Formats: sequence, C-alpha cells, structure tokens
Amino acid sequence: MSILARVFLVRHGETDANRTRIIQGHLDIPLNTVGVGQAISLANALREVVFDLALSSDLKRAADVSACPAVLGKQGITTHESF
Repeated sequence: MSILARVFLVRHGETDANRTRIIQGHLDIPLNTVGVGQAISLANALREVVFDLALSSDLKRAADVSACPAVLGKQGITTHESF
C-alpha cells in the first residue's frame, strides 16, 4: 500500500495572550519567548520531512512558525487571511 498524502497540522506557538487565556481571534499578536522556543522545537522535530506545500495564516505568529527555514528548507509558503 502506498501513501497518497501526509498532512501535518501545526498550531502556532505560545503568545502572551494565550498565556493569560485571552482569545486573540485575528489580532496579529506575535509569539512570546516560549512560542519562539516551541517553533524551534518543531523545526527540529520536522527537519527530515520534505514538504511539497506549506499553507499558513497571514498572521505573524502562524507565519513565523511555518516559515522556519529548518522546517521548510527552500520551500516557499502560501499564506491566506482566511486560515
């Protein structure tokens, strides 16, 4: 049996609003220090995975995680405001 597709769903890392249980919605709140560390950990965990396509919200906290060079290598990223 061959694999047709593998899909990875990743949530953005921690923000100060998350930490204090404030719902951010579409506010463009950046990652905090913990969130940056989580993004680096994610990059390390996925470093051997080759992505054909990467999609992300256009919010900075999501794009910072998904655009990490260690995750995507030279692969580009497609952002969209409705994600």
